[in-house]
Amino acid sequence: MQGRTGRTALLRNTLIAALMALLVGPATAFAAPTPGLSLGWVWQQPEESWPTHLAAVKAMGAETVRSDFTWESVQRERGANFDFTAMDRRVAALATAGLRPWMLLSYSAQWANAERSHWTFPENPWEYAAWGSAAAGRYGSRGTFWTDRPDLPRLPATHFEVWNEQNASMFLRDQATAPEKYAALYSATRQAIKGVDPTAIVTVGGLVTIGADSFVRRFVSALPGGSASVDEIGYHPYGPDGTNALEAVREFRDTLNWMGLRNVPIALTESGFFPGSAEPAKSFQKLLAGVQDPKLQVTAILAYSENEWVIPGLDLRSPITASTLLTRTAKRATGRAAAMLRLGSSVRAAGSSKKPRRASRKSARAAKRFAKAQRR
Repeated sequence: MQGRTGRTALLRNTLIAALMALLVGPATAFAAPTPGLSLGWVWQQPEESWPTHLAAVKAMGAETVRSDFTWESVQRERGANFDFTAMDRRVAALATAGLRPWMLLSYSAQWANAERSHWTFPENPWEYAAWGSAAAGRYGSRGTFWTDRPDLPRLPATHFEVWNEQNASMFLRDQATAPEKYAALYSATRQAIKGVDPTAIVTVGGLVTIGADSFVRRFVSALPGGSASVDEIGYHPYGPDGTNALEAVREFRDTLNWMGLRNVPIALTESGFFPGSAEPAKSFQKLLAGVQDPKLQVTAILAYSENEWVIPGLDLRSPITASTLLTRTAKRATGRAAAMLRLGSSVRAAGSSKKPRRASRKSARAAKRFAKAQRR
């Protein structure tokens, strides 16, 4: 009798441990998202004021700064040599402040397409890819900039983001075939950047929430190599408050998992709240705390800081440590495991075919407000 009871207890404990491993994952795999800002206004100020502004950014808890690195600013015409003089000054200012550059490879050169537009994909994606490769060769882990400037703290760019909000007509005019054309652009750029910096992370340009699911599905279907050729996906969960923004991230994670992209992380390359939102700094802290959850696989959270979207009193330092979160998650997982055993339920295998949960009514209303704001 005692042996039978012991075997039952052993089986119960084994099942609980297995379920916790499935739900929580190994603690050593968790890495807190990198905090930072997405901004451009600093570079519009007198250069002698940059150190003061960037010191304030660092004091907020930022570790990285994302800003436009425009193609035409370094290559004025087809075939011209790349001129990194202006960008060198920006990267030097960031490094001096202890901040790592997040390279946003923003938009097309006007000479690269027939429309002569920044908001139209280049006719030859490999020309854009060559620019991305040059940027990685200059500022990446093997970058010549760091060899040329041994006096600076070595903080090479680790992320190179391809375009921005390419699922919105504001930043890409032709939306009819955008996912398929973007697949060609991303694939070429990723291949070129990895050729000079194999450790670089090539980020899918941050997507607006509306239409993100459809865009990702078509993009991955058209991508040579499929999901295995995606380093991470950028996402912009704007909303009226932190609860809504966090729910948008959770729903997007559910959708990626359902699409078979369970191992593809998310980078929140812009995040913020509608102008006029109440207590945006507290909302950001709620979002920041929520995305520490390792199941969401969020690698970075960058607050958008431009014009009316600036968050007064912003603090990028997380209110929850990784160890505290993992302890809480483990307790919840243990409780769920015990309940399942009591009910005699079977443990669902990983890779469930269950469809993602429906967006809440609150999320839908927020999405509509954001769509109206974009059209203004």
